[in-house]
Amino acid sequence: GRSQLGGVLPTDAPFAGSVKIIRDINDSRKKLVSYSNRGDGNKSEVTVYEFNTKFRVNSKLTYELPGYAVLSDLGVTAKYVILVQPTVQVNNFQFLLSKDPAKSLQFENNGGGMIHLCQRGSEGKTFGNGQVEGEMVTVELEPDGRGNELDLQIVNAYDDEENQCVVMDVLRTTFPNNPNTQSSVNQRDLQWPWAQTLDTYQSQSPSKQLWRYTIAKNLQVTREPLFAETRTVMFGNIHPEVSGRKHRFVYANIGGLKEEASPPQGVARFDVQTRTYEAWMPEPYEFCGEPTYAPRSKAMENADDEDVTDGSDSDSDSDNTAEDDGYILSLLYNGKTQTSEMLVFDASDLPSGPRTRIPITGLAIPHGHYGCYAPQVPAPPREEGDETDEEEEETLELIENLVFSADEIERRSKLADKMEQRGNQWNEVKSDFSGLGLRLDDFEEYFGDML
Repeated sequence: GRSQLGGVLPTDAPFAGSVKIIRDINDSRKKLVSYSNRGDGNKSEVTVYEFNTKFRVNSKLTYELPGYAVLSDLGVTAKYVILVQPTVQVNNFQFLLSKDPAKSLQFENNGGGMIHLCQRGSEGKTFGNGQVEGEMVTVELEPDGRGNELDLQIVNAYDDEENQCVVMDVLRTTFPNNPNTQSSVNQRDLQWPWAQTLDTYQSQSPSKQLWRYTIAKNLQVTREPLFAETRTVMFGNIHPEVSGRKHRFVYANIGGLKEEASPPQGVARFDVQTRTYEAWMPEPYEFCGEPTYAPRSKAMENADDEDVTDGSDSDSDSDNTAEDDGYILSLLYNGKTQTSEMLVFDASDLPSGPRTRIPITGLAIPHGHYGCYAPQVPAPPREEGDETDEEEEETLELIENLVFSADEIERRSKLADKMEQRGNQWNEVKSDFSGLGLRLDDFEEYFGDML
């Protein structure tokens, strides 16, 4: 639901839909990094936020980007927050009238744009031509005719100190055949389900592949596909402990066709070190959702005490397998029976298929949703001298009991709906719990056995 994150955001702040969680090298504590983006047609103001485990702001830096910045994701390394801005043309008059980007922007299909390297507040080192903390280095991306930077998913980014460069592995929209392909379907005619045939899907959904962007110290950029096969790759993920560090394995969905765009269907593990991959494919009428990484319990227990491998070359078997020492979770949708089930894979052995399949009874989950894994974890440690008020105590208790039962989820959902429906009555005076717009019988309905 709508939130100002405890007063951090202004009421009308357009907060991003993408976040990255990173454990800094010099500070073992995790940070959540995201941004807000406000554009007026001529320039965009991007504010990057870094939160600690108590959701307090560690850093808040603002950068000015040229033109209307259409940002789909961010990358985070030890030194930089990376934003990729595709080339767009803005009809300023239309934007002034409607304030609607969909009516005012025209995208360049052949690619090109800018990569912005925003220096993080926690690091004071410089890059390239000597910018300092809080400033930004912009690198131009020339069109290459092989793809574009629209809807770019940044799987992971890291600083390669040995080769003095920044590396990003991304899922990029590509044109294996014709870069000028235009949609043959009128967007206004689309209704859910919007793609019931392969032809309709291909006319609306471009193919994506796993690419590597390398930004050298002299600010030269190279872009190359990591794998020769042009099979569709979507929803990329890595082991959470190598976020912002050098990685070896990428887990992603793949399509069922090798040369054409196709819906995400199978689950694959890409080895970016050897440039090979292995995969598991379900039945033709079954489709897997985003592969979510769930570390083994032992790995989670050791995460705070020692670093997980950075994926670099090593003679140690444990170093080479740490990134795949866990499980891959994926929601499978059966198009024939219109049912869903949770699949659990061994992250080191996807081709053997799921180790277990958990039916989701009474509910069919639509194909194509993002997901995340939330372990039941203790509340974050408190620093010496920290004081917590009653509200924060409740928040910490909530974190400790992060895993809710189905009944609790349903009850909380009903309460949220009730509060949303009565949002315009916050100041109405009532004799019973008027501040929430709830009656006594509401509490009986939503909290029942909790009272």
